[in-house]
Amino acid sequence: MKSIVSKIQKYPHKPDTNPLNWGLVKPNLLLLANAFVDYCDKNKLPVKFTSIIRNGIKGVSVSKTHIEGRAFDCSIIGWDKDDIENCVEYFNMNYSKIGAIPFGGSTGLACVYEDGITKGSGAHLHFQVRMSL
Repeated sequence: MKSIVSKIQKYPHKPDTNPLNWGLVKPNLLLLANAFVDYCDKNKLPVKFTSIIRNGIKGVSVSKTHIEGRAFDCSIIGWDKDDIENCVEYFNMNYSKIGAIPFGGSTGLACVYEDGITKGSGAHLHFQVRMSL
């Protein structure tokens, strides 16, 4: 896992997002993040992590996934609509077994597109894993 942490830490991060936090997240989140950067490299999509572990944000946070080290967010600047839709579909098809189960849901979602309008957080992709299996 240390090699995955080192690899992911080399990608761009928002200034207030600490790359060292990758060493504190759940193992399944590291696997998901590794798959994400590989996916982006293969599809020539920019990667910029905007949130890993953080405190809850009043009016924005709907769960504790970031607090618990089970989520990360990534900017979609430089992505088009098809890039976003293809990424969400790919990760939810291939990683639903480790994806977090949303409130009232029954299927794991590894990736969710947040438009930023409803929560005022800026458009981004939210990746999440469930509690340990």
